[in-house]
Amino acid sequence: MRTNKLVRDIRGELKFHARKKNVIGAKQFFREEVWVYGVPTPAVKRIARNYAKRFNSDGDIGTAFSVAEKLLGSTNLEEGVVAIYMIRSFSKHFDHSLFPLFDQWVEYLTNWAHTDGLSVWIIGEVVRKSPEKISDLLRWTSSRNRWRRRAAAVALIPLARRGLHFTKILRLANRLMRDRDDMVQKGVGWLLKECSMSQPEEIVRYLLRWKGKTSSVTMRYACEKLPPSKRKLLINVRP
Repeated sequence: MRTNKLVRDIRGELKFHARKKNVIGAKQFFREEVWVYGVPTPAVKRIARNYAKRFNSDGDIGTAFSVAEKLLGSTNLEEGVVAIYMIRSFSKHFDHSLFPLFDQWVEYLTNWAHTDGLSVWIIGEVVRKSPEKISDLLRWTSSRNRWRRRAAAVALIPLARRGLHFTKILRLANRLMRDRDDMVQKGVGWLLKECSMSQPEEIVRYLLRWKGKTSSVTMRYACEKLPPSKRKLLINVRP
């Protein structure tokens, strides 16, 4: 099958560029266990670009998605990055019909890097074009899967950066503000930080309501871009 051959080819290229000395350095960015080849980032991106161009030139979207799913499903760090970069290149074709597929891909996530790439660049783009899918993200907030809950928040970052659907974003944030997982806390904090760029006063009022009720991690991330005087009101508070 062409898909399997392409997956083998991509893995072969990644392994060719793998360097054992890079493995420890790559793993230090993760607290969870990750499977890493040790491929330098420029080489990973170059491989992803080359295959993205190839798939786009052929117009073979179906094969590209099949290859990406196998790579992401392997849980290998570099393979997942290649998958996400390749699929990102097809963003002009994204619409609501792809949401169920990307929903399935969330189950392959095992680290924050894959989660954030899939959520911001891929799921986030679908949600930007089809904001009715925010209702699906709301359901994700009750998942037992920490990466799905983080993805629910991070997938809204493209909307937050544009100052769109602010009320719905806060509705989702409400569901995660008491989450005890630090990966989720950082995700919702990041989302609120992006909101603070366009609606700083609204975010300050929102965070003041949560003062002493949410984690210090969420509060610290959310306050990063606020003026020092506002940060002073909010940080260093632990529920």
